[in-house]
Amino acid sequence: MQIWCVNILIVEDNRHMRRMLMGMVGSAFDPSPVLEAADGRSAMLLCREARPELVLMDVALPDASGIDLTAEIMALLPASKVVVVSNHQTRACQEAARSAGAAAYVFKDEVYEKLIPALTQVLQGL
Repeated sequence: MQIWCVNILIVEDNRHMRRMLMGMVGSAFDPSPVLEAADGRSAMLLCREARPELVLMDVALPDASGIDLTAEIMALLPASKVVVVSNHQTRACQEAARSAGAAAYVFKDEVYEKLIPALTQVLQGL
């Protein structure tokens, strides 16, 4: 099994969901450092300071659109990968995320089955 050590940022406003994602990602990609942000402003600050190679992005944040943040992150860190993790299951939202530069899109109700395989596939492209 491949072991990656990349800086990871989880951007999720729901504290419970953020903690769950941190636990899943932290366990699967140990010893990678996992940072967290609950809003867009904090996420962009961490992107500038920590320069994460992998970002898990919620779509609906209290102060920003995760789709817009994905585009900003890709402009700032073009080698990084963004994986959207969202409740929004419309094709339009998925297409907007991909157009903004997202490498993958995982529905929150499928996170237990599909998140780690999606992240592994994305990391293979780094």
